[in-house]
Amino acid sequence: MAKSEDNARDEAIAWHLRLDDAGEAEWDAFLDWLERDPSHRLEFDRAELVGAELRESQRAPVGVDRPHRETDGSTWSPRWPLIGGLGAVAASLLLILSFGVRTSSPAGWDTVQTSPGEQRVLALSDGSRLFLNGGTRVLLDRRNFRLARVAQGEVTFDVKHDATHPFRVDVGAARLLDVGTIFNVRLDRGRSRIGVVEGAVLYNPDKENVTLTRGAVLTVSPGQGPAILSSVEPRSIGAWRQGQLVYDREGLDVVAADIGRSLGTDVTIAPEIVGQRFTGVIRIDRNQAAFFPRLGGLLGVKVRRSQAGWFLGPYDRAHSDDPQHHGRDQR
Repeated sequence: MAKSEDNARDEAIAWHLRLDDAGEAEWDAFLDWLERDPSHRLEFDRAELVGAELRESQRAPVGVDRPHRETDGSTWSPRWPLIGGLGAVAASLLLILSFGVRTSSPAGWDTVQTSPGEQRVLALSDGSRLFLNGGTRVLLDRRNFRLARVAQGEVTFDVKHDATHPFRVDVGAARLLDVGTIFNVRLDRGRSRIGVVEGAVLYNPDKENVTLTRGAVLTVSPGQGPAILSSVEPRSIGAWRQGQLVYDREGLDVVAADIGRSLGTDVTIAPEIVGQRFTGVIRIDRNQAAFFPRLGGLLGVKVRRSQAGWFLGPYDRAHSDDPQHHGRDQR
């Protein structure tokens, strides 16, 4: 291997390790480094994908709190496991890179995923960034890094626009084309929700060819009627990155799924209240013992612990005067 290739690989690994704590100046320096040589883009993509696999292989056991740190005030990502310091991590990256990326993904694709309650940022070599919420799985095309598939969960895409090479995202049977934008995609049990924070997105350009602009939200539930187009405050789209969940007449089944994804716990809901709807803002608190009683009061439901996590059900009217039974004591 040529010395210049070794240097590019070493620099890519160093940038991979630094970007979690990078400020604006470091991001500018990183983008300058990417533009300096085409090999830099290739090596950085490889380091990112290998890093995702290494973190997955060293994931902490269930029930053990994983340390985390703030990255930019709005998102967080788990720290690299401290096994002999950053030097050992870099050595592991070099070792895995030497043998290629091992993955069980479909041929030609690599998978990046988070477990419930885990969030991370994936920087692509063109300057685009993917913010993955908990319980999310995204596939990236090895031959075209501007092609992604959302297999499950929630992702905010901050895309660097390139009119000659548009960024494409496949969500279920639908296709999205970036028109220079920041947009959020949520896919849960076949139901997708696409919201645009800035710029515009083309939805199914070869079929419906719908242009979604700033503040537009498209909800698609296959087999349950036509897609629904609505408009919201753009800042509420992808607000999970700031620890907030924002809803406008959303079903409690969706709310429960979002909370479970954000906190990494199982949240089940009684059939009697699945159709109940909620409008408002829920601020996520990782202290679940404090959060869920307040949530019960906010949603108007009874909250109790379950064997796997938490259960939301209707009030027991026979005990409606007892705050222990409906979670209003910590509002």
